[in-house]
Amino acid sequence: MHLTSERLKFHACTEADLEYFLDLAMREEVMRFITGRALTREEATERFANNLRINREDPSYGFFIALSKEDGSLAGYAKLVKDTENEYEAGYSLHPGFWGKGYATEILGTLIDYASKDPAIRSLMAKITPENNASRRVLEKKNFVSYLFEKGESGDTEYFRLTLRP
Repeated sequence: MHLTSERLKFHACTEADLEYFLDLAMREEVMRFITGRALTREEATERFANNLRINREDPSYGFFIALSKEDGSLAGYAKLVKDTENEYEAGYSLHPGFWGKGYATEILGTLIDYASKDPAIRSLMAKITPENNASRRVLEKKNFVSYLFEKGESGDTEYFRLTLRP
């Protein structure tokens, strides 16, 4: 499946996208609010293999690479994966060269538009580290509402929800 937005083109991750994923997952500044640290090559490769498994199980959704329409460079990574029967988790990570330019909002908007076309999906959920103010602003801009805060040994998590239909 291929998605597109004003400045980005998306495709479902395949084995050929491992280097794109490693480029993001092994960067401290990208992973700081996702896992708390950059992943090792081994950890990132294992996570990517799990993402590919999810893509095979549910080929209409899953994990996507976002590339710039302008030059084909890696903009980021996106996910739209089943969380519960009628709720999917939306998420993204951006290459630092795309920070502060509205790309996170564009990625999330694309995921919302896509999910809105599936009548089985009633809501989207997103998780952030509470200190991630940039992602909080993106979620709030797209009308996600905070509904749960969990304290954990490896860090705190705040959950947001966007209701698509009753």
